[in-house]
Amino acid sequence: MNTGERIKKRRKELGLSADDLAERLGISRSTVYRYESGFIEKLPMDFLEPLSKALQTTPAYIMGWKKEDNTKGTTPSPSEVDPDMFVLYMYKKLDTEDRAEIRGEMKQMLKSDKYSGDAPVPVTYLFSMPFYNIPVSAGTGEFLDSDDYEMLDLTDEPPRGANFIVRVSGDSMEPTYHDGDKLFIKQQPNIEVGEIGIFMIDGNVYVKEFDSDGLISHNYKYDKIKFTEFENIRCYGKVVGKVDE
Repeated sequence: MNTGERIKKRRKELGLSADDLAERLGISRSTVYRYESGFIEKLPMDFLEPLSKALQTTPAYIMGWKKEDNTKGTTPSPSEVDPDMFVLYMYKKLDTEDRAEIRGEMKQMLKSDKYSGDAPVPVTYLFSMPFYNIPVSAGTGEFLDSDDYEMLDLTDEPPRGANFIVRVSGDSMEPTYHDGDKLFIKQQPNIEVGEIGIFMIDGNVYVKEFDSDGLISHNYKYDKIKFTEFENIRCYGKVVGKVDE
């Protein structure tokens, strides 16, 4: 039984519909189906904890690290899991400062004589996240319910709460964000005044700063988009970071 099959099995054991699970996780129903069908092969590690809580089980069961266990189990031991996955699982339990310290130590290790030869150090991708490679500011709406995305591998941990990545198009948010930047988005229907999010306006998706009466571009060349000028404005989520490349 693969990861998707275990997710589906546990959801049905709890009597949950795909809509129920989607609501608990703050994602779309189609995304739930993509996980269960195996269309999304890599389960983002920052998604593992909330998923296991929503399904009232353990990360060890979801990932197949141990046999069926639908109670609040203990942390799996190294003998029960793949060593690389166990290291990542334990890393996720650390707080932000400890994670930063460990990343710093790892970078120093990679600069040591052991890795200073001609052979390049292989890049290890520990995280992945759906990347909707559409130009935000020119893309069509409803893209979150489409299959037009790829899984983008990441070497660093994504910001907490991030659900997907989009690409910026154009210069309307300069100097904050530039054409081609990839942004981490936390999917949510509303954001606070002063926060930056992505919005659908008459079928197109834009990245803008939210204000009480409209949407603001950071480039002075662009006027504020007034809410009174449009009938259909929808918030897709909040920008929570930029992908380092």
